[in-house]
Amino acid sequence: MIVFKKVRYKNFLSTGQQFIEINLDKAPTTLVVGDNGSGKSTLLDAMCFGLFSKPFRAVKKDQLVNTINEKECVVEVEFQIGKKEYKIIRGIKPNNFEIWCDGDMLNQDAAVRDYQKHLEQNILKLNFRSFTQVVILGNASFVPFMQLRARYRREVVEEILDNLERHDYFTVINVNGKKISSNPIKSFEVDVRENRVWVSFSLPISREVDIAEQALAYSIFDPTFYIEMLYFEGETVSFFGDVPSSCSTKIKQPNPSTEAVLLSRSPDLDKVPDQSIGELFAETVVVNCY
Repeated sequence: MIVFKKVRYKNFLSTGQQFIEINLDKAPTTLVVGDNGSGKSTLLDAMCFGLFSKPFRAVKKDQLVNTINEKECVVEVEFQIGKKEYKIIRGIKPNNFEIWCDGDMLNQDAAVRDYQKHLEQNILKLNFRSFTQVVILGNASFVPFMQLRARYRREVVEEILDNLERHDYFTVINVNGKKISSNPIKSFEVDVRENRVWVSFSLPISREVDIAEQALAYSIFDPTFYIEMLYFEGETVSFFGDVPSSCSTKIKQPNPSTEAVLLSRSPDLDKVPDQSIGELFAETVVVNCY
């Protein structure tokens, strides 16, 4: 999870020579208020420019530099992911792009485009379009997800699925009581039905399983229990092909302890998510064919 801590900028749009510094980690929620034209949207522009080299609003890059000073435009964004502290520094006139992690600047030997790719794919795990759909929402140029063109909706979903890969797509599969891994998703479909987005995909597992001889069970859950996932009885599994007529499924309900229930209701989980609590509340689908 990305926790933004600080944004600093100077000579950016209407901002002058002195740094404007906004701390975002003094409280669980930071509310920025001000009159029209006071700079609220400039904060969003600065965050997006610092991370992606483009502002949130449709402003040309050469118009981002303060028109009076005409140089030394600098934006710094500080954030934390897990236990690592990052700082991104980006400037215009002179051009500058630095990525710092725990006080050390990452190697800049690669071309700027590759450096940006590393930031998006390996650190943020978000591109500009996903960032402005999931993290930053504003009324100036924000386009609701449902109003995006089909190919742009697909880009956002693809980014989300790429991020889920490192979490095994929130899926735990067990064969004869032992966990087996899944392979990356190769294709998916995005559809809009009744003003809802439906994403369908096949999750390949790492090896073949003979369900006539082996016990198969799986659970789908958010490890932090931020999202609760439930099944409809009778709609858990569909069998295709040559499947034994004896095959059936059942849903095994979770049995969390009193301590786990109390922990799940704790407001502290919003500040420091617990990556293990979700499994305690997960329904398990058991496939029985013998």
